[in-house]
Amino acid sequence: MRPTPDRLPLASLLLLLVTSLPAGVTLVLNDVTAPSYIVRGHSGHLRCDYDAAGRPIYAVKWYKDQVEFYRYKPDAPEPIATFASKGFVVNVARSNEHDLYLSQVDLDAAGWYKCEVTSGAPLFWTVEKRKKVQVVDMPDDLPSIKGHESSYRVGDVMKLNCSSYRSYPPVKLHWYVNEEPVAWTSVESWTNPEPFSMSTTFSRLTHTVSPDDFNDGLMRVRCTASMNGTDYWESAEIAVSRVGRRQLYSPQTASSARPVRLSPGSAGRRLSLAQTLHILLAVFVMLLA
Repeated sequence: MRPTPDRLPLASLLLLLVTSLPAGVTLVLNDVTAPSYIVRGHSGHLRCDYDAAGRPIYAVKWYKDQVEFYRYKPDAPEPIATFASKGFVVNVARSNEHDLYLSQVDLDAAGWYKCEVTSGAPLFWTVEKRKKVQVVDMPDDLPSIKGHESSYRVGDVMKLNCSSYRSYPPVKLHWYVNEEPVAWTSVESWTNPEPFSMSTTFSRLTHTVSPDDFNDGLMRVRCTASMNGTDYWESAEIAVSRVGRRQLYSPQTASSARPVRLSPGSAGRRLSLAQTLHILLAVFVMLLA
């Protein structure tokens, strides 16, 4: 007795399903590759890797957030057709049935990109896959540290500011003292919006200086800027020295202010000399008279 389908193992059911497909269905979409991010103003390359087993295809279409913007139809008088899109321009000269090149990429180009491949007649079997693309704008310059002194004493409260100007998305700032990460409780960070979707990020480090902060009399403080989903990483570093306790006065001031000691009897000698001069002056006046 032949077993009923509901009694067949799962693997057998799958094999039965595959072998029952029409012979013309040989289209396989292996993968869609796209950069994890594109830098604003640069170009991007996406690829639709499919295998039609040597059979003709009807069309390859690209969608951005479900809106078609590129079509390749090998049988059409003009195989490549493009449609209105926002945030990029299709480089038609370089694009084909597998490769899609975007130029003049702007922030609006971020989103989901889908490749859809349809086999030829009579089945018009369709397969599709999609990838997410991020568009970033790197900061205008390296991060910078401000507010520091050239030297600090143990027990001083050091307050530093780190800033990274104009980026999308906002960068994340992290502090290190002598290569050791600073506890988040000592750091305050915030982001200010800028025109054209850009942001400037600030971070303030408040740190009480301790003897362990110095290595050979120097303390190195570093602020790093990174951006999620990218390989962007830049840093700024300063080195400050250690000084001792604050002194009430300098040695030069102390020397000039030190009182002069008089030996015993010196005051008496000075008084007798004054009296002698006074007497001589009186005698001289009397003689002139």
